[in-house]
Amino acid sequence: MSPSSDSKDRPSLAAVRWRFRRGESAASHAPLLARIASLLAEGRSRNTKRGRRKELYRISLGPEPGRVDFLLKRNRYAPRDALRRAGRGSKSRHELRLAEALAARGLPTVVPLAAGEERHAGLLTSCWLLVPYLDGARDLLALAGERALAPAARRALCSELGALARASHEAGLLQDDFAPNNFLRVPGPVPTLRLIDFERARLGRGPASHAWRCWMLAKLERALPDARASERLRFLVAYAGGDREAARRWWRDVDLAGCRLAARDVARRRRQAVTPGRRFRVVSLPGVTGFARRELDETQLAAVLDGRPLPGLALRRFSRPALRSLGRLWADGQVLAERGLGVESLALVARGGEAMLVAREAEERGRALPDEVALRLLLRRLLRLGRLDRTRLARDAFVAAPGSGWGRALLADPRAFHFATRTHPGLGAAEAAREARRIARELVPADSVEAPALR
Repeated sequence: MSPSSDSKDRPSLAAVRWRFRRGESAASHAPLLARIASLLAEGRSRNTKRGRRKELYRISLGPEPGRVDFLLKRNRYAPRDALRRAGRGSKSRHELRLAEALAARGLPTVVPLAAGEERHAGLLTSCWLLVPYLDGARDLLALAGERALAPAARRALCSELGALARASHEAGLLQDDFAPNNFLRVPGPVPTLRLIDFERARLGRGPASHAWRCWMLAKLERALPDARASERLRFLVAYAGGDREAARRWWRDVDLAGCRLAARDVARRRRQAVTPGRRFRVVSLPGVTGFARRELDETQLAAVLDGRPLPGLALRRFSRPALRSLGRLWADGQVLAERGLGVESLALVARGGEAMLVAREAEERGRALPDEVALRLLLRRLLRLGRLDRTRLARDAFVAAPGSGWGRALLADPRAFHFATRTHPGLGAAEAAREARRIARELVPADSVEAPALR
């Protein structure tokens, strides 16, 4: 629901039935719920989340402007989902129960204060989750992109994350979206990490299996493309309880799980990215065939294709491929961008005898060419996931992007890379590292200055 001043669009808590965490009673918090209901009814707290089913409200109860006391999350259910959940609890109730169970097992967890459910004719229509707001806390995804974070603090964060990940897996946490934004760093004399958001998680009867652990760690790594090898090793040493040999085995096994995860991501995107939906659309301009993301409208796309540049967008032209290849390039480009390996493409279209890729320019160093170190690191990761088309390899097929340390390289020409198949798998870790070094040295002029190796 979008923010609106119209009172009919404002959510109401009148029909919500609340369940509180252990030790809290509904009677003692009735005044609090009444105040929150009043804020919503008067439009003084607005939905800050853009989505069809999810809403997020920052609840400020005190006189101090801008101070947030609670986060109020809402999930709305389509009729089909409501029927599927008939007789079952809501996502919010599940999150509350799981957070309580993890806290009872000794894990640092942000436990919601209450979960609410709204039903009509017995069918669940929406659920609410009231979570205490921790002032100054930041999720790990935001921290990972903080280049000003001191090296010592970054190293400590890697070790703490590894120890907490191990403890949560030992406790039986099975989380399908095991990602950095599900860890919250809370400030204090000794900053600590806490677990949050358990909508797609459950507790097993015992510790997580080896396969589950590798899958979760691969997902965590997928969301941290800027992580250095030294940081990854520090994390895995902590995860292995200080055993460096075990950490190296985890490195190998998580790497293999990451390759399987990439194959699944590619198959999914090749279905979704070429079909009209919430995120993607088929281009409908006259004489133009192709695909685009929803945030780039037809007027903007037409302007870029006609040579009228828009701020923050770059255009790359190349010979027109077959329509099926165009769809594959578009979908694979989305996966590369999501993994921090390629530019963020907003449209890929064909007109006449050429294809045109509209991409978002990288910040700060958008059109700069990457140095050898950044290029080598990118090539090594690509070679683990597939193969390079040597006929397309040139230094201008890559762009430099900001990142921790010396920055990083991104692939700008989607034709230069093909994801692994059964007949053409990616290289092993050692072979990929050797090949990446060789290719990077060929692409970077011999007189260029190489930055110190950081990974």
